[in-house]
Amino acid sequence: MKAECCKNPIVNGRAQQQRFNRWRKEFNNERPHEALGMQAPADVYQASSKRLNEKIKFDLYNPTEETQKVSDSGYINFNGRQCFIGEAFKRQKVSLDRETKTGLTLVRYSNVTLGWLDASPNDRLQPTAYADRWESKPCIIEE
Repeated sequence: MKAECCKNPIVNGRAQQQRFNRWRKEFNNERPHEALGMQAPADVYQASSKRLNEKIKFDLYNPTEETQKVSDSGYINFNGRQCFIGEAFKRQKVSLDRETKTGLTLVRYSNVTLGWLDASPNDRLQPTAYADRWESKPCIIEE
């Protein structure tokens, strides 16, 4: 594919896509494939009788875990304040695991630790990775 479609690429993106589409049509419908007994993929393809139910959603967390949905602007409610978690997590649930000994709350997305929150008034998410380069936003007190 690279040799046939990408060598001497076309500057115009639309024309490059047309070149790729022609190659894909020939590859799937006309070229014989040794692994398929010299048949083209389109000759042996069968659509699955099973349909994917796109409404099925898998729970990322145990039912006993405390979770919160991240707002469209990337915030969650934490101790009466709006704390920025990240816009990448908007409309997703994050887990809040409060540790009574330390007073810290671990914030996770699925199995990925995003950082820690504490109960101080000037708290902000403290990421576990890139902590020295991260400029986190302070939590905002709700009024």
